[in-house]
Amino acid sequence: MWGRDARARLTGCPADVTATLGAPGTCCSTSPPPGALALGLMALPLQEKPYKCSDCSKAFSQKRGLDEHRRTHTGEKPFQCDVCDLAFSLKKMLIRHKMTHNPNRPLAECQFCHKKFTRNDYLKVHMDNIHGEADS
Repeated sequence: MWGRDARARLTGCPADVTATLGAPGTCCSTSPPPGALALGLMALPLQEKPYKCSDCSKAFSQKRGLDEHRRTHTGEKPFQCDVCDLAFSLKKMLIRHKMTHNPNRPLAECQFCHKKFTRNDYLKVHMDNIHGEADS
């Protein structure tokens, strides 16, 4: 549940030390910050990642994560759009893509030039590149 970096931020201990925590407050001879013990942060084990990619050694906590990742190496795209035949490696990407075929889909509109985009992230790129807005 809690990653190494999150635990390090909340406990005040270096990330590499939190992997080998013993008793609370013994990782680096400092006391844990207030609330760390109440949250159980000093006792949480790091999430195990037993599923390793044989191509790049990236590790996953669930087999599904490894199966999805493997498609980056194989190029497999089992999820195909029934409208335009584009294919995707992840089902969620197909679902997002299918919205582009919906004539009633909501469009994101630029507040400056009123150009419309099928996705909010496309609008953000437009804002950053054209209008120089970091937070749109």
